[in-house]
Amino acid sequence: MKLFFKRLAIFSSFAFLAFIIFEYLLRTFPNTYDVKQKLITKNSSEIEVIFTGTSHVFSGIRPKGIDFNSVNLANNSQSLYYDIQIVKRNLDYLKNLKAVVFEINFFTFNYNLDLGPEYWRNIFYYQTFGIEPQTDKVNLVDFSRLYQLKRNEILNLLQSQEENELYYKELGFGGGENMGKGPTQYAGDKKFNSFSEDYVNFKSAFLIEELSNLLMQLTARNVDVYFLQVPVSSYLADNINDSNSLDSTKNILLGFKQKFGTKDLNYFEDSRFSDDLFHDADHLNCKGAEVFTKILNQKLKETIVE
Repeated sequence: MKLFFKRLAIFSSFAFLAFIIFEYLLRTFPNTYDVKQKLITKNSSEIEVIFTGTSHVFSGIRPKGIDFNSVNLANNSQSLYYDIQIVKRNLDYLKNLKAVVFEINFFTFNYNLDLGPEYWRNIFYYQTFGIEPQTDKVNLVDFSRLYQLKRNEILNLLQSQEENELYYKELGFGGGENMGKGPTQYAGDKKFNSFSEDYVNFKSAFLIEELSNLLMQLTARNVDVYFLQVPVSSYLADNINDSNSLDSTKNILLGFKQKFGTKDLNYFEDSRFSDDLFHDADHLNCKGAEVFTKILNQKLKETIVE
C-alpha cells in the first residue's frame, strides 16, 4: 500500500508539473487583446484618435491611412460595454486625445458579450485590461488556458508571432480579408438571423447610462465623439431595413447628439460601397478597407476640432 501511494504521489507531481508547464506555454501565445493594450501603453501620449467596435472596424479601418495618430482598439465580437471600459480606463493617460469613434450597429445597445455565443472572450478583457464582465462573474477555473482550450473557439486567438507583430505594426488593424466568395442573399439572411438571435440579448438602459457617463468625461475634455455606422452589403442592409431594427438606435443617437453634441458617421447604405468590396455579408475585403479608411480620413480631417 505504501508503494502504491508513493507511486501515486510521484505521478501526481509529474502531472502537476506538466500542467504548470503547459499553462505557462499557452500564456506566451500572443493574442489581439495583448496587442491592443500594448498599443495603448506604448503610444498613450501620442494617440489622437481611437476607433472601437467589432470585427467590422477591426478589419475595416487601417490607422496608418488616417492623418491623425490613431489606434484601432476594435476586436471580434467586442460589445459596446467593453468599448466604453477600455476608453474609460485609459482616458487619463491619453493626454493628446482628440476624438473617439464608436461603432454602432442595430444591435449595439442590446448586445451583451457575456450572454452571447462568444462569452468566453470576457476572461481576456479581465486578464488583459482588468475589466470585470458585464453580467457574469469570473470563475477561478476560467483563468486556466487548458480549461479554455476545451472551447474550440479559443484556438482562433492563438496566433503566430508574425501575425501578432503585424497587428502591432498596423496599429491594431486586423487586415481586410479576401477570403470567402463575397456576399450572397443566403449569407445576408443568415447573418441577420444570427445577429437577431445571438446579439439582441440585453436591455439597453444600462449601456445608455454607461455611455452617457463616459460622454460627459469626453466632452469635458473637448474630445470629439463620433458614432460610426459601417457599410454592409446590400443583402444584409435589406434585411435590417425590412425589420426596422435601426429605429430605436437612431432615437438613442439623436438623444446623445442633442445632449452631448456627438457626430454621426453613417455609411450603412453608402452607394460607394458596392458588394464587390465585401468578402462576406458584413465585412469589407482588403480593397473595401482601403476605400473606407480613405473616406473616413477625409471626413475626420474636415470635422475634428483642432
